[in-house]
Amino acid sequence: MINRYTISLFIVFFLIYAYTAAPSLYDGDSGEITAATVALGVPHSTGFPLYVISGKLFILLTSFLNNPAYSLNIFSALLTALGVSISYLIFKELQISTIASVIAAVVLGLGDTMWSHAGAGRVSALSELLLIILLFIAIKWNFTGRHRFLYIFAFLWGVSFGTHMLIALAGVLPVLIYILHKENFPIKPKEIFIACGLFIAPFIQYLYLVWAYAMAKAPVYWGDLSSVAGFLNYISHRQYSGKIGTRSVLEIFDLLAKIGKLFISEYSFIFFIIACVGMVLWYRRNRFVFFSIFSIILGNILFLILYGNRADEIVLFRYFFPSFIMI
Repeated sequence: MINRYTISLFIVFFLIYAYTAAPSLYDGDSGEITAATVALGVPHSTGFPLYVISGKLFILLTSFLNNPAYSLNIFSALLTALGVSISYLIFKELQISTIASVIAAVVLGLGDTMWSHAGAGRVSALSELLLIILLFIAIKWNFTGRHRFLYIFAFLWGVSFGTHMLIALAGVLPVLIYILHKENFPIKPKEIFIACGLFIAPFIQYLYLVWAYAMAKAPVYWGDLSSVAGFLNYISHRQYSGKIGTRSVLEIFDLLAKIGKLFISEYSFIFFIIACVGMVLWYRRNRFVFFSIFSIILGNILFLILYGNRADEIVLFRYFFPSFIMI
């Protein structure tokens, strides 16, 4: 399955991302996330244990760079380049021509948001990679009907919760659509039980947060993880609950207008039109693919309507990466 196009896309985009990566700390959460990763601390909710642990390992492996912040920027470049190359495999799995698959992968990789995430030490690059992998596995599951792909999907979905919580959109909606849509591949209670167990098992990674808090040596600490209640409040994002349902009707319409502009600006107007035509064609060709794509976009929009305020709209694109990938 991995061929010269997959390898070439990875190499080219890794070189592009590495060359254009920030030389040290970037803006936004980059400083906090980098400090927490270097010192094995506790970043802001929900903690991102998968990113902190894997990022720390990458820093150790690239210690010759003598700059932990730059190491994490290169880590993002590596993850994003992998995502671009795997997106090509998705297109081929969907029986799209090689030329169109390469073009689509290149357009994805050159998108404003993907490229910005590829050069900064933030959680988004790992979340994007996992979302692309989950989509690939979901399509394999749909086309083959083999429940081993359900098990792989469930496990990786659980693993991905150690990154950005938007990754939840990558699992629950396509799985529900699959269950409702696929009469030929019914899921038995035993298979659901196994899948649930595989989904829950990776949540052991959250014990890292308890350990890091107990060590109390790092300069970055958020929340109070000294009790079960404090731990649950932290990983459930409760400290940001004041942002839920705060938008007025006018603010919702204003947000939708900004989202529309984001769709167009991310890949340019012409590619947005091509994507819209593509959605119509997918509806006619494969309803599962169409509804999986549409559900993630719709879920992403609803998430932003229900959560957040005007201050978040300054970096709205950071919360919209699931939809950009689907487009």
